[in-house]
Amino acid sequence: MRTNIPRNRAADNDPAARVGRRGKAFTVEIPAFLAKPAAVRYIPAVGVDFKWDPRYRGEGISLGLSRGLVVLVDGGNVTQEGMGLGTAACRHRGYTYFCGDAIAHDGENGNLRACGRLDRRIMWRAGEWQSAWLTRLVETSANGYMSIPKLQLPLMAMSTLIRRTLRLNPRFVPAPPVAEALFAYAVREGHVDIDCTVRLLRRGSTKVFIMNELGADFFPKAIVRQRIIAPPTGWQRLARDPPIPALYDRHHGLRFSLSSIVVTPAAPHRLYWGREKTAEYCWAGFEIEVDVWRLHAQALSVRYVVSLA
Repeated sequence: MRTNIPRNRAADNDPAARVGRRGKAFTVEIPAFLAKPAAVRYIPAVGVDFKWDPRYRGEGISLGLSRGLVVLVDGGNVTQEGMGLGTAACRHRGYTYFCGDAIAHDGENGNLRACGRLDRRIMWRAGEWQSAWLTRLVETSANGYMSIPKLQLPLMAMSTLIRRTLRLNPRFVPAPPVAEALFAYAVREGHVDIDCTVRLLRRGSTKVFIMNELGADFFPKAIVRQRIIAPPTGWQRLARDPPIPALYDRHHGLRFSLSSIVVTPAAPHRLYWGREKTAEYCWAGFEIEVDVWRLHAQALSVRYVVSLA
């Protein structure tokens, strides 16, 4: 879930910013199958390496948040500012929560499993003044930004002007966890089967976001019905009927797309794709947004396939 987070160049050079801030300790119950820690490893798939690397904490202002699988092509990390393949966020009572730390272990059949709690809340500041109402205002505007595609470009320009004028900047602060996310990754040739279970820990959650983001520098084009075109600007909603468009890396000949989405129990959900490459943003990817405010169950399962070949 992106809420127009700018890059913080100063944070890139601040060693202290490279460690996720820790607040009050919470007990995390690790499932029984997470018994043996997994070594950091590379999984080859048609010249592309999928890697679980807890040492990679991203770039910019989100530096320190946990990532999903990172992707390497020709030995170079193409994740950049993206959140990686398969990670979660949750909207709870007007705030958005992310995962600060995740633990990865080997699962059955050589699969990789990662478990983490959504315990980092994004808060917006005007200079040094942190405000709850300002955060809610920014979150509300982000909803409008995603729901009105035709107005995205003027809204993005206006948002950038307001942020710079008021010196708005976000911070990820420790908070009581609102959900726990468990991801299972199964890599096969050119694809990753991802099975995610999100367990809601507190009442009041409205949406769950399953993020799959890589670097915008590597995906400057898109493919729609076998035609190479310009990529989407910002987030744009997609129809779930095949064929789903792909983001395209012409240099390496890679197509990045999602398919076979299944949500259990049945809940309203939407698929978005997007890309932003500006002085402040550098990401490209897909997001599954699930409405959970009417969900009676406390657990949600989302299964899908990421293709990168």
